[in-house]
Parts: sequence; structure tokens; C-alpha cells
Amino acid sequence: MRLKTQFLSLIICGATSLIQAQYGNDNYNVSGLFLGITTPTLHTQDLLIKSGKGLTGGYVSRGEIYNNFDMEYGVIFFQNELMVQGQENNTPKDVTMELSGAQIKLLLGYNIIRRHLSIDMGPVLSVNSPWKAQQKEQESLVVGGYQGLKIEDLSSVSPVHGHLSVGLTGGFEHLRLSAQYQYGLTNFLGRLNKTNLERPSGGFSGQLAWTTLGAYFYF
Repeated sequence: MRLKTQFLSLIICGATSLIQAQYGNDNYNVSGLFLGITTPTLHTQDLLIKSGKGLTGGYVSRGEIYNNFDMEYGVIFFQNELMVQGQENNTPKDVTMELSGAQIKLLLGYNIIRRHLSIDMGPVLSVNSPWKAQQKEQESLVVGGYQGLKIEDLSSVSPVHGHLSVGLTGGFEHLRLSAQYQYGLTNFLGRLNKTNLERPSGGFSGQLAWTTLGAYFYF
């Protein structure tokens, strides 16, 4: 919880600085929308996972702060799908799991070409819904590699996470394309260790990660 609090404090301080920059000078400051597609995965040794797909989008604001540096603040929503291996009559069966939520991100950008090409990096605070099977009838399936753990038991994942994002953004003043990668710094499966569910001897451990390809539309 301490790491998540630090993430939130950092994002609030950064957003405040960005707002002050926007109203305190005549530098490049824009707001707009971000839309993208994601390729999410879960790095874990405790579940059999296949990467999936998803959509993301939301409000973003970007402003110059000092020399070749700028800062991006955003409130982003996402809908991701992953596949977890289940068992039906002792036969492996892929189960599509859905995860939706919202993120607050604060990215520091270094402008390789001012206002046209930048490397961006920073913290992301993510809040997500329970992790559920896309098809309700599959919730009673046993998770692959376990005896009594069911797909529906996986819904009790941790709801708040800290991520680190790094990416490359390039384009024009009002339209930029972006490739981003974010990796979870907190244990997505950690909350399952606080239950009486069947689990590995060392407890569940897993970090969410996804690649995003998208576009910024600045007003």
C-alpha cells in the first residue's frame, strides 16, 4: 500500500506542476484524447496464460516544463482480455478473462525533436474491476494445474496497482502516434494469498503488463 500511496502522491504533484505550467507561460500546452489498442499479458509462474487484446482511451494533457522536457497527464480507461487455461472433464480449455478499469498516468517526456518526437516515462496508478470470465458458464471450471481452484475464484484479484510506463511518441502538433509499454510493479494476484483458496506453496505472484499502440488527438 505504501508504494501505491507514493505513486498517487507523485502523480498529484506532477499534475499540479503541469497545470501551473499551462497557465503560467506561453509554451506549448495542449489537451485532447488518446485512443489505442492493447496487447495485455500476465507474467506469472502460477497460472497458464496467453496474451490477449484490448482497447484503451481517455483524456490527456501535455505541456512543456523545462528546456527539452515536457510532461503528460492522463485519465485513461481500459478493457483488456487475457486467456487462462482451465480444465473441463480433464481436458485443457482456454478461458477468456476480462479486466476493465481506469488509470491515472504522469509521464515525463524528453523531446528528441521538440514538439514532434519524444521518449516518455513515468508512473501509472491503475484501479481495476474483478477479473471475470467472459462467458459466465465457464466460471465453474477448474483452473489448469489445480485440483479445487475454480475460474470464479480468480475474480478476487488486487484492485489497485502501480505500473511503470515507457514509450515513444511522434507526429505533428495536433496528431501524434505512440507505442507504449507498461509493467506492473505490484502483485496482481496478491489478494488471493489472503484467502483460503488453493494456492502454490509460495503464494500467488504475477505482474500485469501490456503494450499499447495508439494516437493522440490534441485540440
